[in-house]
Amino acid sequence: MVYKKKIIWITLFIFLICIFLVFILLSNLHTLPDHGPNLTRKRNIYELRTRLLLYYDDHKRYPEQLIDLIPPEIPSDPVTHKPYYYTVLDGGQNYTMYALLDDREKVGKKQKIFRLNSNGRTFYDEL
Repeated sequence: MVYKKKIIWITLFIFLICIFLVFILLSNLHTLPDHGPNLTRKRNIYELRTRLLLYYDDHKRYPEQLIDLIPPEIPSDPVTHKPYYYTVLDGGQNYTMYALLDDREKVGKKQKIFRLNSNGRTFYDEL
C-alpha cells in the first residue's frame, strides 16, 4: 500500500512538472517576433532575381520594369500587395531591387530595407 502511494505521488509530481514546463513554453511563444512577412519578402526578391537572370540570358540586358518578365505573375509584398522596388542601372546591365521590412520590435527607430543588387549582394539599409 505504501508503495502505491509513493508511485501516485511521484506520478503527480512529474505531471505537475510537465504542466509547468508546457506553461512556460506557451507563455514565451507570444513574445517571439513574427518574421513571416519579412521572410516572404526576401524569398520573393530571390525568386525575382532568378527570373531576372533568365531574362538577362535571353536579352543581354535587364528589363526596364518587372512587368516585362515572363511569366507575368510578379510576386508582391505579402502585406501591402504592392510590387517590390526595382531600378535598372548602367543601361540595363545592372539593377537594384529592394523591399521595406517590418520591424515592429524596434518602435521609434528607422524602417529597414532589404536590398539586392544584380551581382547577388544583399544589404540592410535604414530609411
